[in-house]
Amino acid sequence: MKIFFTIFFALVLSPLIFGQTKIDEYEKLISEDESAHLAYISQEFSKAENSKIHILINKGKKMPYGKFLRYFYGIGDYLNLFDIPKKSIITVAGAEKDEQLTQIWFVKDNQKPPVFSEISINKGISFKQSKKILFDENCLDCDESPFIKQSIFREGLNYLAKALKANPRANALIKIAKVEYLSKTAKERRTLTNEIIGRLKKNQIQKNRISIEFTSGSEAFFYIIPKINKK
Repeated sequence: MKIFFTIFFALVLSPLIFGQTKIDEYEKLISEDESAHLAYISQEFSKAENSKIHILINKGKKMPYGKFLRYFYGIGDYLNLFDIPKKSIITVAGAEKDEQLTQIWFVKDNQKPPVFSEISINKGISFKQSKKILFDENCLDCDESPFIKQSIFREGLNYLAKALKANPRANALIKIAKVEYLSKTAKERRTLTNEIIGRLKKNQIQKNRISIEFTSGSEAFFYIIPKINKK
């Protein structure tokens, strides 16, 4: 698969076209494949003088908004690993589509960037709370490349806190699978629970707005639920 990507990109990008050039476009990929795409894009960008990377990301209809935020910011952080400065990366949130779609463009500094149908990145944070909403989810047993999808227990909790601040009539329900390396024992579950509550409290979310359950399976789920006053 990686060999195919390399040959494909070599044919398309060699020699590199200057100006405004769409370098890549893809729907949802497994992390290993997307890592190959981004590594090659980083390699080609090192040859593109006086240019910036413009990334358009369209959220898929079934993609939870918290997961979209982790991906949206994570793709830039992944490119930073290849010494591409943040000022050279411009990420835009596009209108929702049936499937998640990512477009990556190289744009010379003296060229106009492509015109995208842009939306506010915080559009999905504030909503009328009338039912349980899946805000984020992540497979805990999956081997994901760093930063493409940032940790649900790091950035994911920060975005959950933003949603709770924007929706004071809502609480959080967090369901976590008892996976081997994370929360199999009672002690591990207590430690993780305290870490989650601690991070949310640092974001000014009261403990009585947080419920945590440990379940079977291999995933973690963050739900926004109608507020239930707890003592």
